[in-house]
Amino acid sequence: MYPTRVYASMLRALRRAGPASASARFLSSAAATTAAAPRKPTLILGIETSCDDTSVAIVNSDREVLSLVTKNQNKLHEATGGIVPTAAAIAHSMALPGVLREALDRAGLDTPAKLDQLDAIAVTRGPGLAPCLGVGLCAAKNLAGMLNKPLIGVHHMEAHALTPRLTEPVQPAFPYLSLLVSGGHTLLILTEGLSKHTILGTSLDDAVGESFDKVSRFLGLAWLPTGGGAGAALEQAALRANGSYPVKFTVPLRDGRDKPHTRLNFSFSGLKTQVDRRVALIRKEHGLGAKDPLPAEIQADIARAFQDSAVAHLEDRLRRTLGELVKERKIPVTSVVVAGGVAANQFLRERLTTVAGGEFSLPLMVPPPRLCTDNAAMIAWAGIERFHAGMTDPWELDFITKWPLSELGKEKQ
Repeated sequence: MYPTRVYASMLRALRRAGPASASARFLSSAAATTAAAPRKPTLILGIETSCDDTSVAIVNSDREVLSLVTKNQNKLHEATGGIVPTAAAIAHSMALPGVLREALDRAGLDTPAKLDQLDAIAVTRGPGLAPCLGVGLCAAKNLAGMLNKPLIGVHHMEAHALTPRLTEPVQPAFPYLSLLVSGGHTLLILTEGLSKHTILGTSLDDAVGESFDKVSRFLGLAWLPTGGGAGAALEQAALRANGSYPVKFTVPLRDGRDKPHTRLNFSFSGLKTQVDRRVALIRKEHGLGAKDPLPAEIQADIARAFQDSAVAHLEDRLRRTLGELVKERKIPVTSVVVAGGVAANQFLRERLTTVAGGEFSLPLMVPPPRLCTDNAAMIAWAGIERFHAGMTDPWELDFITKWPLSELGKEKQ
């Protein structure tokens, strides 16, 4: 249902050929100069619909983001406190044609002849929500078929790990350590190349982003109009903390229960439970109902205490992993890459910079905030890297909802 609607709308959108304004053609100021060069950069269109952000981007191999258009669904999902897959898929099907048209216009690909400049279509294949992945993948396959271009299915988490190779002035060389922190994943990975990722640590229970989101809901925090969901609302609340409500939560796995075989793994469920119990106690003490808002100063102090403990846990694991890789195994790690939605958290960036740079003399590379959250620019860039490596896919490609990075390259088409 949803992909068919997208296909019909996409055909109508692509038939329009309105001129793109000069100011909207490129996000990079250097793009116009590069266009005159005799060497034609590889040009990839990326589509991302794995969760609740509808995003389309056009990126070239000179590492220029020619356009990036993203439409979030915050207003749709705030009322339910989380993502409803079928509702998200319907929203994608309604938004994608317009987002696609705007991205093409901004990149100056506003006629059929200019569309032919695209070298391939890249799309998130997984992991993600099945109804949402289907909308983006169907649109990408139809677009690739109409234009007779190669299709590239991209692993969402590999795209996050490769993003600094798009954004950093000097690309991080392989191998590097990737810390991927999002609503669905908390992963420590040794990234040695395309489809070459060794998982060193993962969450034993909740992902760090999921914990941020749930604690934000416990506190009754309103989502920010600028996007970022519940986790961004918690970060902003923590900035308002003044210590008027003294509270401290224990850092996970510092209590002696950390086992050798899980020494690089994460756990956030216990920390989340600590916050839940504290909030329940506060409600009881203040005579508040389940839906009554907590006093703003208490919200802020609890948000700050939770964030402190969650980030300290990430610091612990990063420090331990770098110690094992660099000092014990002598692996020539070139840098530490932190990516995923939670990487937009400024406090997290500051603390991890201290560990990577201050303790191990390694650069910490984090994409700009708008490229930390789900976006099509990272999908397009991963598509470029895979295209140059000859890693394209048949138009019959299907999505994969659960797709461990360690299985990348082993999947069936």
